[in-house]
Amino acid sequence: MRFLANMCISPKTVEFLRSLGYEVDRASVLGLSRSKDREIIDYAAVNSMVLITMDLDVGRIIALLGRRKPSVILLRLRKPTVENIAHTIEFHILYAFKHPCRQSKILYNRLGKHTRVASMMNKAQPRDSGLLYEFTANLVNIFKIRGTILGKLDLQKTVYFMKRLGVKIPFEFRWNLLGPYSYELAHYCTLLEIKGLLSYSGTFRLNEEKAEEYRLDLPKDVAEKIKRFFEDMDGLCEEKGYDRVVFIECAASLDFINQNITAEGSRKDAVFSLLEKLKPEKAEKFREMREDAWMLLIREKLVD
Repeated sequence: MRFLANMCISPKTVEFLRSLGYEVDRASVLGLSRSKDREIIDYAAVNSMVLITMDLDVGRIIALLGRRKPSVILLRLRKPTVENIAHTIEFHILYAFKHPCRQSKILYNRLGKHTRVASMMNKAQPRDSGLLYEFTANLVNIFKIRGTILGKLDLQKTVYFMKRLGVKIPFEFRWNLLGPYSYELAHYCTLLEIKGLLSYSGTFRLNEEKAEEYRLDLPKDVAEKIKRFFEDMDGLCEEKGYDRVVFIECAASLDFINQNITAEGSRKDAVFSLLEKLKPEKAEKFREMREDAWMLLIREKLVD
């Protein structure tokens, strides 16, 4: 796997990635320092390189063109230090290697500014309406189990664990500044707000009348597993005084990292260490609860 670092990527970052064993060339070394975005995209595609950039226009161009190549790692970090960028790239490389993205292979790691790009990608590849109906009915069932969903982050992680616990979910989750995240899911939930099924004012609530349009029961064993998981999680948060949204973000992040790394020695220690590197701004809060989150994942057989 070869990488092309755009001009906005520091030479120090390139050197750091090389020290980790990756084959990386910066655009300037390849004579592309004054090239337009389209030319750099074409060069990466022709040479089967993964393009590393912090330029939002690159993602927009690829989405608008409907391109499947090149693969792109689009970085939007709050603290773009050499180490943070390198560790984020390294994790995305591991994830992409195990789970190739089905669309334009753009890996995002920040919430907010890329929703428009994700929306354009969705429109280019419409989903089966039957799958969306089934998902919506299952989402209704989850609201009946959980009651209130405490905001957009809580909804994302709730659906993430639905998928991990055996519910068919037609959306892919990728690493984001907030942990595993699906831009397609965010886009679809906005649509459900427009339709009136969901209302959002800091928390999500279900319109009971509209919910009657979606009648499909979860398999009994899956429903029991999901109910037990969230009851255990909520009980643990109440007992220990954890913030419920921070806890589910911590648990989902641990689970996602665990699925996408190879580690020698203690796997738990490796996951904890990488989580701190990927989410340094929440490291202190996560340290308080990560052992309990890990044990919850073990009890549900999500980790060994």
